[in-house]
Formats: sequence, structure tokens, C-alpha cells
Amino acid sequence: MTAATRAGTHLAADAVARRYSLKVRHCIKKIAALIGLIPWALFILIASKSSVISSLQMHETFPDTANRGYFVIKLALWVMALLILAQRS
Repeated sequence: MTAATRAGTHLAADAVARRYSLKVRHCIKKIAALIGLIPWALFILIASKSSVISSLQMHETFPDTANRGYFVIKLALWVMALLILAQRS
């Protein structure tokens, strides 16, 4: 669904967006990013700060199996948020 929406072929988006010019569609995408994606990515970075930093410092392991690498999953949360910000900037 995400790939279809980005390609502009999603049925719900296409039914309305087809009537607008390319310039208007581009503005709508920018406004949606400004209102939705950017604040959400910033919230993720701020809200998870203490959890991610402490996990990185301790090289946290998985709770059930004690296998190393749980900190990588928490770090991936920040990578995802930073990529969202980089993509929409």
C-alpha cells in the first residue's frame, strides 16, 4: 500500500488527486509531510531518547534469550526517524 501511494496509484488517493494539477499534488504532499511525518519523527526521536541511549551504552541484550543485539533494534528506531526527516526535508 505504501509503494502504491508513493507511486500515485493507490485507489483512494488516485480518485481525488487525479483531478488536481501536478503542482497542487506536490504541495499537498509537502503539507502532509510538514503536518504528519516531521512532527511524528521528531516525537519518536525525543520520546525514545533515554531508552535508546541507555540501551546503546549497555549494549542491551534481548530480554528472553540474552542474545546480543537488542540495542541495534532500538537504534534502528532512530535510523528510521532520521531517514523520514531526511526524505521529507
